[in-house]
Amino acid sequence: MSSFDLNIENLRALNADFGGKRRYAHPKMLCYTQYDKKKYYVYVLNLEKSLEKLKKLKNVLKEIDQEGKKILFVATKEVAKGLLEKFITKTNHFFIDKRWLGGVLTNFDSIQKQIFLLQEMYARENKGLINLLTKKERVFFQKKKINLENNLKGILEMSKIPDYLFIIDPQCEKIALKEAQKLQIPVLALVKTNVNPEKFEHFVPINDGSREVLELIMKNITENCLQSKNNFKKIINKEVAETKTK
Repeated sequence: MSSFDLNIENLRALNADFGGKRRYAHPKMLCYTQYDKKKYYVYVLNLEKSLEKLKKLKNVLKEIDQEGKKILFVATKEVAKGLLEKFITKTNHFFIDKRWLGGVLTNFDSIQKQIFLLQEMYARENKGLINLLTKKERVFFQKKKINLENNLKGILEMSKIPDYLFIIDPQCEKIALKEAQKLQIPVLALVKTNVNPEKFEHFVPINDGSREVLELIMKNITENCLQSKNNFKKIINKEVAETKTK
């Protein structure tokens, strides 16, 4: 499915227009739906508007990359398992896909200590110091390392609080959203109709419960980020070359 082009027909074929049940819908999201009659127990999203919002989001992501700012992508629900690691690792951004550790944003100093601990454990392994431990100590060491890796692997290079948060399904990431709001970090999101859109700087109304849809969107976003990164490198290289010729 990831080979699909990003257009209305293909999105509809993947049920990307499923907006969620009527009883959970937020009134301010109804303008992004096309059916609101009582005979429908779910809202159907207007995919033309969804693609317009996605286009705007991609322009914002380009600007973020060109300014050298960082985004923390968050998607811990089961349907998104492995997607962030698959796509975001290709970019210069960060991700959390296992479990949101309380305080990632609001208590970053504590999180950074855990990052330093994991980096120190890697260094000890590389130097062969783990061989000096007893069998019991090695088992404990490996368990501790695996636990830290599961929680921190996507933010190992994150030396400061990110400039933006990108959330897939804010209903599943309420703590992350609250922390971002507390620190006034702009939030980007993929949402259904069950959230208040005013909480986000930019958002895309889409079926965030479909793995195929999420994979297609994330693939498109990643390609957009990589293109921006390559274009930025070309500009820098050109400026350096022009400086040398002067």
